[in-house]
Amino acid sequence: MMKYILKDALKNEYIFFNPKSVTLIREKNVPADSLDVLFLSGINGIEYAEIAVFDGSKCVFRGIVDEQIETISESGIILEINARSLAALLLDNEAMPQSCCLPDMQLFMERNFSRLGFKEYIGNDKPKSGSMSIAKGESEWSVLEKYCRKFLGTYPRVNEDGVIDISENEGETTVLTNEGEHKIISLSRVRKRCELISEYRVRTLRGNGYEMIINNENAERLGVDSVRYLNAVDNGGVGIASCYQNIKESNELYDTLNLTISGRVLVNIGDWIVLPDYKLGNLRVNKLRYEADGDNELTILNFCLLYTSPSPRD
Repeated sequence: MMKYILKDALKNEYIFFNPKSVTLIREKNVPADSLDVLFLSGINGIEYAEIAVFDGSKCVFRGIVDEQIETISESGIILEINARSLAALLLDNEAMPQSCCLPDMQLFMERNFSRLGFKEYIGNDKPKSGSMSIAKGESEWSVLEKYCRKFLGTYPRVNEDGVIDISENEGETTVLTNEGEHKIISLSRVRKRCELISEYRVRTLRGNGYEMIINNENAERLGVDSVRYLNAVDNGGVGIASCYQNIKESNELYDTLNLTISGRVLVNIGDWIVLPDYKLGNLRVNKLRYEADGDNELTILNFCLLYTSPSPRD
């Protein structure tokens, strides 16, 4: 049974069990997880600010309340909470415009993230050269993502403890079979040609045109024509490497696998799933959607087929 702890602005706690319904969504390259939950409740005048969800002793969601709705109906008084995980604090706050020479993660922690309550980060910060500029209107999340992409080649996450993860997460491994509470309901492969980027045309020198061309062989092989442009001279520090990263991500989104399972399987993005009944190798989790309606629970997992491991990981 999962436990839901709501807090008001003064940090007073209110504990709920057995929601009427709940939906939890996690997705790669989407900074904040989302949670929608409905409780049968009474109107008590409390305005909630935070929510944490525990599966046993493990925290599986912690975040801020975006919307609170109280509805009186024939079935009683329903409290609806719509929330996002702690990364929402980075998305909702604008960063101070600045130019940073030889930036490092500790600098950004001190200047940008600590004021929002983020005190720690995990992952190795590499030696680097170059600079990074922050334009007016950019969010604190944009600063973090730009830094990780440009200098570390990673995509950041914020975990349930409020720790910023800048590492290339190796993930844990979960084995799923048709035995026990987790029954495999369906398995489907999806190809989205609309996600593919076929080519980047890049401007590398001021005064020149977009003369550098970066091709996506996968898109060309499939006959997809979808061109993007990048000004690597006047773009505020986003380099050519981002083109290769975006092409790689478009290939990941093109060819995916959806797995629907009965029960609750709250794995993290980047974790690995082993399906012994199918010869698919290990599958890396790209998206998770968990739904519950009373005692009925369902988990839908999405995998990028580009990220498969031919043999079990330790």
